Amino acid sequence: MDWMLLFSALAGEAPAFSAADVRKLRLIVASITLVLIYVVWTLLAWLIGVYGPKFGADVRGVVTVSGTRAPHGMIVFNPVTGGAVSASIIYPSGQYRLTTAGNKSLVPGDYIVTVAIIEENENVATETKVDPPRSLIDPRYSSKDTSGLTGTVKPGRNTLNFDLMPPKGSSNPR
Repeated sequence: MDWMLLFSALAGEAPAFSAADVRKLRLIVASITLVLIYVVWTLLAWLIGVYGPKFGADVRGVVTVSGTRAPHGMIVFNPVTGGAVSASIIYPSGQYRLTTAGNKSLVPGDYIVTVAIIEENENVATETKVDPPRSLIDPRYSSKDTSGLTGTVKPGRNTLNFDLMPPKGSSNPR
């Protein structure tokens, strides 16, 4: 194939081609280009969907209160530099595993960690006044500004355990 003839025809400088032929040739080249762009973007999206979570971080760990595994609760990782917040429930075993928007993968970086653990209230609401549940941990852990808990997440698997203090004036976390 004579590439110079093709390029000169696309530029409209080949006397052997009519204006209609040049338009058809440009349309064919534009169509092929769009198909190639579509294929490349589709392949890229598929690769990110399949391999993207592997480039992130898997974060899990155990939350304890004065050395005793937390009975339940919620743990939240708030990115220091902005980005998606990641949260997990704390299971009865004290364990958690973070997810972000349904992905079990987290962007590596520094995070401020907040935790909420409240007592389970088995009382059914009745006409009598029921006291709100009390926190099983120091209330400072529930705010980004006061928690003091941080975590650095690296690519791959991370295990971050947190041992929390009970509320002031409480000796038993349960």
